[in-house]
Amino acid sequence: MNVNFLFKLFFSVFIYFLPYFSFGQKPEIVSYEFVDKGNSEYILPLYGLNYVQGDFIITSVVDDFLRVKKGTPLIEIAKEIAEHVSKKMKGLKLGVEIEVLENGAKCLNIELIEPDNFDDFFKHSWAQSFTASGVAMETLNIIVPNFLQKNYRGPWIDLIRFEDEGDGITKHEYVRYQKQHDILE
Repeated sequence: MNVNFLFKLFFSVFIYFLPYFSFGQKPEIVSYEFVDKGNSEYILPLYGLNYVQGDFIITSVVDDFLRVKKGTPLIEIAKEIAEHVSKKMKGLKLGVEIEVLENGAKCLNIELIEPDNFDDFFKHSWAQSFTASGVAMETLNIIVPNFLQKNYRGPWIDLIRFEDEGDGITKHEYVRYQKQHDILE
């Protein structure tokens, strides 16, 4: 075989698999668009938690996907994401509502719905999910990435807001994109 051909083949295979090698960063799925018979769909990643063995490190990882048809109202997508978050939080319920703010920004207001039954409340509740700092970080690592969808490039909400009653009442507000640098003139 020709040495030049083998070199090109090796280089092509290396370049193809380069994103899968770990160089301190993990490859992440951003979003995909499919066009089938004139209908366009997007796939949004849904996040769960990953624990690093031996360390107290909790990271959000993609563990499921949501197929969304182009033109689906944002509130419908947010409701489906809320179902995923509810499953990850062992069945705790949450409500979602989109509010357009004065500046035109779309705000997703999330209502954390506590169990009605007194016994269920003491077994597992949103308040308990925010009491200890480690548990609160786990809860935030489920709620925030799923609703913000920072890597999705289509039309989406600009910020999320919710309150928790873990250690008193804490108001949370997370902005999807923040300006990284001011332009100096």
